[in-house]
Amino acid sequence: MKVDVKTLKAGKALDFLVAQIFGKLPASGDDWSQRWPHYSTNWAHGGPVFEQEIANHERRGQAYFYCNKFGTADSRWPVGHPIWAYGDTLLESAMRTIVIFYLGELVEVYDELLEAPL
Repeated sequence: MKVDVKTLKAGKALDFLVAQIFGKLPASGDDWSQRWPHYSTNWAHGGPVFEQEIANHERRGQAYFYCNKFGTADSRWPVGHPIWAYGDTLLESAMRTIVIFYLGELVEVYDELLEAPL
């Protein structure tokens, strides 16, 4: 199913997309639905990605705002174009920003990941 990244909540679907970006999905045949890092909910997993990818962030009201990933000559975005996302938590908004930067605002996600609890 095609979804807008800015609507993805912290959990399996968002974590799956980040794992896909960084090549952290398990080999086929493994129990893939349970075996990738919990980037959007666990600082031990998401923290290193946050430090590598997210340089600036601000808190605005109850949501976090990001505007630190900027388009580069080798990205899908124009040079200097700001990439940002809001979220209920710092990790959720950071992972949304990373997915938008690398995969775009609309992404394909397996239905079972959208329905899966954490």
